[in-house]
Amino acid sequence: MVASCSIEQAVPLPYCQGNGSGLIAAQSVPGADLVPCFDSLPEGWETESVKIDQSGTVIRFDSDRAGDGAAVFRFAAECDPGPADSTPSEYGGAERFDEIEQIDPAFRARRYYTFEGGCVWWEFEFAEDASARLSSALGSHLVLLSRDSINDNISETFIDAEL
Repeated sequence: MVASCSIEQAVPLPYCQGNGSGLIAAQSVPGADLVPCFDSLPEGWETESVKIDQSGTVIRFDSDRAGDGAAVFRFAAECDPGPADSTPSEYGGAERFDEIEQIDPAFRARRYYTFEGGCVWWEFEFAEDASARLSSALGSHLVLLSRDSINDNISETFIDAEL
């Protein structure tokens, strides 16, 4: 009989600075050229849950205006944008695809970023009468860092060149 160990604990949002969950998220998709992190959250948004494991990262967000579970963010080795439309990407090395299912009475949409070795995507499902602009406000706080820049930062931070 093989014993296994499992530990469940709260994991903070992978901020770009200041906590180790960004490094854990990076390892959830080890072949991805780009790694997601957040510089902050806009007013009215909070993290409901963060799940990071060997299959990727899933983050659920609540909003005081768009509702509980209004946005889900995923990072995985692959995804299928399906019928989403290609849109110019604000991130070098990533292609963007948008799919808007509904605007009124409740906003529902998906946004994908695909890149070498991985992808990230948003799923938005807002409460009735919540502005679709709330998705842009949340999405603008996402940062996609190159794995090389993360590795360089780790080397500079943790390795003393005089050793």
